[in-house]
Amino acid sequence: MTNIMDSCVGKILSFLADGVISQGAYVIQYKNQVQLLEQENKRLGEKKDRIQGMVDTATNNGKVIETEVSSWLKEVEQMEGDIANFLHQQENRESFTCFPGCMCPNLLWRHKRGRDADDRKSEVSKLISTGDRLENSPVARDAPFQWELHFDSPHYYTTFPSRASVFEEIMNALKDSGVDMIGVHGPGGAGKTTMVKEVANEAKIRGIFDKIVLAVVSKDPNTSKLQEDIEPQLELKYERTSELGRADELRKALLNGKRKILVILDDLWQVLDLKAIGIPISGLGAKGCKIMLTSRKEEVLKWMNVGRSVFFIDYLKEQEAWELFTKVTGGFGVDELTARKVCKKCADLPIAIVAVGAALKDEEVVEWQNALHELEKSPLKYIEGVELVGYTPLKWSYDFLKDEGAKSCFLLCCLFPEDDEISIDDLVRYSFALGFLGRVDTLKDARIKVQAMVNMLKRSCLLLNGKKKNDVKMHDVIHDLAIVITGEKQTEHGGGRDWPGRQQFMVNHDIREWPKNDAWKHHTAISLRINDDNFPFPCSVLDCPLLHTLVLEHGKSSPIIPNNFFQGTRDAIVLDLKSISLELSSSVLELDHLRMLRLSNCILLRDLTTIRNLKNHLEILSFEKSKIKELPQVIGELTRLRSLNLKCKQLKVIPKGVISNLICLEELYVTINFQGWDTIVDVEETSNASIAELKSLTQLTVLHVGIGTESVKIIVQECPGLFEKLTNFIIFINFSGRLSSVRDETLNVLSIENIHHMDDAFYLLVDKVNELKLRKIPHLKRVFKDRKDLSIHGQQNLRFLRDKPNLQFTPYYGGGYFSKLTLLTISECHSMKSLFSPFWARALQQLRSLRVHNCREMEQIIGVVDHHHHEEEVLTDEAIIFSQLDSLELRGLPQFRSFYPKMEKTTIERNLSNYTTRAEYIFNEKACINS
Repeated sequence: MTNIMDSCVGKILSFLADGVISQGAYVIQYKNQVQLLEQENKRLGEKKDRIQGMVDTATNNGKVIETEVSSWLKEVEQMEGDIANFLHQQENRESFTCFPGCMCPNLLWRHKRGRDADDRKSEVSKLISTGDRLENSPVARDAPFQWELHFDSPHYYTTFPSRASVFEEIMNALKDSGVDMIGVHGPGGAGKTTMVKEVANEAKIRGIFDKIVLAVVSKDPNTSKLQEDIEPQLELKYERTSELGRADELRKALLNGKRKILVILDDLWQVLDLKAIGIPISGLGAKGCKIMLTSRKEEVLKWMNVGRSVFFIDYLKEQEAWELFTKVTGGFGVDELTARKVCKKCADLPIAIVAVGAALKDEEVVEWQNALHELEKSPLKYIEGVELVGYTPLKWSYDFLKDEGAKSCFLLCCLFPEDDEISIDDLVRYSFALGFLGRVDTLKDARIKVQAMVNMLKRSCLLLNGKKKNDVKMHDVIHDLAIVITGEKQTEHGGGRDWPGRQQFMVNHDIREWPKNDAWKHHTAISLRINDDNFPFPCSVLDCPLLHTLVLEHGKSSPIIPNNFFQGTRDAIVLDLKSISLELSSSVLELDHLRMLRLSNCILLRDLTTIRNLKNHLEILSFEKSKIKELPQVIGELTRLRSLNLKCKQLKVIPKGVISNLICLEELYVTINFQGWDTIVDVEETSNASIAELKSLTQLTVLHVGIGTESVKIIVQECPGLFEKLTNFIIFINFSGRLSSVRDETLNVLSIENIHHMDDAFYLLVDKVNELKLRKIPHLKRVFKDRKDLSIHGQQNLRFLRDKPNLQFTPYYGGGYFSKLTLLTISECHSMKSLFSPFWARALQQLRSLRVHNCREMEQIIGVVDHHHHEEEVLTDEAIIFSQLDSLELRGLPQFRSFYPKMEKTTIERNLSNYTTRAEYIFNEKACINS
């Protein structure tokens, strides 16, 4: 028993001794504890910067930040503030004694300081550990899909009496819990899609559904694509990658009973396996959910077992057709009898009426008479799902185009998948390479001309607006029309250079088997998409002697193209390959007319040095998303290049001298996260390119690039006048977030972070920038400056300003500096007390989104004191209206008082010193946001 007691006492004494020693360490080593805390706090700050960069990137791309990430950042901010207060306590307290007259140091204070530092260090270490996990996980998710139904040509939309009853019957079916599936069928171009969108819009207004989803199926249904289209609209995040796994997740989301959902599947051409997608075929109605299908073919709806809720959209009644026709033409310069005859030739088909009416709008009598003559004598052709008589007016609207280039541009659009968003930039590059734009020598001029053609096609209702400003779409019937026009067999031989005549296209975006050798020998353009992983490429040569354009895409894997595949396409001008494995074999390198080579998401086998064989004619080259780590030196020999796309995530090396050799280059796209820019200029030993090489590119107008602080100094000093020439730019400085695609690459984006100050040279971009993002610029006090405040670096930049005496950094409404700014993000700029003056605020007429985050000294958005303009402007009572602003986010602003504070007069004299600010409310009547 005594031994047991001795053992217990020994352990207790040992424990107490350890505790005494530990507590004593706080007294003796308190300075060390504080230093350890400072080191750990620095690590935490670096971790926070990286995660904040990821958050800012995700936020700029419209994503929703995960709650745990936001909470962590808030905890870190609080911890940093606490540590800052702790470290800024009176350091001379360490010399304090226990009591006056005593030489003994204040041991209690030292003990407390050492222990507090250790406790804080432990908390910081926990935050760093959590940050490690968050940094390696997604920090955000896709924002809820905000889908607003709209009619592509709202000016022409009319509610017709003959369709009002059908509209109400569909609405009743949507409310019937016994109905799972609804079908709408009718001829192509009759208005089925428009009808279901209007129905869905009304259902949304009446609150029948919580969520409405629309996916376009088209002729070549793709299960993976449909699942991907539905995912963001239902705010899902698939955890599994296989089609089967995603289908299970989607099915559960639709049947969980938490939300009433309407799923619209538009434009079915064949039976669609809904179960494979993840859409249940029964039991939805009881859960408040519905499926709505549209098709040109009634039998498709029957095969899909839609049941009794099937509705037919017919052609318009004669009087309704006339009413729509007169609405489109807006009156006519011809007698009514002739106009009615022309309208009758449109066969009561809405899409034909709109197309012909738009073409004849404001035309003279002779054009109307000629149109009637052409419509009466034109042969009938067949478009599947459209009555024969419907082809004639549609074809006439194409024939009536007065610009041959516009016709050619129209035909190009059918090479893209049905219902695809077609980038105008793609049309520019195709058109330029194919040479049907006439005397156009630069991509800049080509873009102007193609944009004019696109506008003409929109006015003729042959093209529709896309989701983005730089995209267009084709109605599926118009897409079919273009394919029919280009599908006519050539009667003459000798090449397909004549645009738009003598063009014969083959378009198949779900090819199942390769045709016989001579099946495509008369075709001038071929566009194919392969969706089958087991699809075999033929061992034989592609025999297409007239071919000028080949677009080939594999939807899933990356099959290998045989080396001799292109030997039969010697006249090819455009080669556009996506998700393909190939080596630049002799059959490619012998294409003596090739002007455009695009290799998107391709696996390039062996080295690329043989590409030098294309140096005499290649003008457009893209490796976007392809697997390239090092750009070959021989790219510098392609001196005719006008566009070079190097947006490859794996790219590490761009050899010195490659870019500076490409003296004709107009467009340069480099992946934003490329960190290989050399920061030493004019040194022979360096192997990587320097950003200074841009000074050799005197024709450069488009630049997408990411650079660091040192490269900023180089580009400012070595490339004077560069910013003046740019018409499109995406420039990221010290990019710290994860790589994410920019939502719209036609927008001009300037993102600057983690530098001491914003160089005044960047103000040369202010009349062009659409999105401006500034983060961690400690000495930045104002974003908007006057010319007299600028100190542009470099004598040549100063000369540039002197040569432009009218250059003033002051706004003029309706255009000018910052007049195109739509998004402004300011973050961690701690010297800023206000964002802009009332004078500048009135210039921001296009501003749609304003975000101000974590600026310690920010007191107000619109500052009331302006040192550069008349006091009358500052003190005016006129309200500032942000008519376009639809997103405002203010957070982490501890000193914030008011968006735009009021001024109160303290004396009779009108002088700024006699006014004080009063901020009773964050918002008041002085700043108005249009709702």
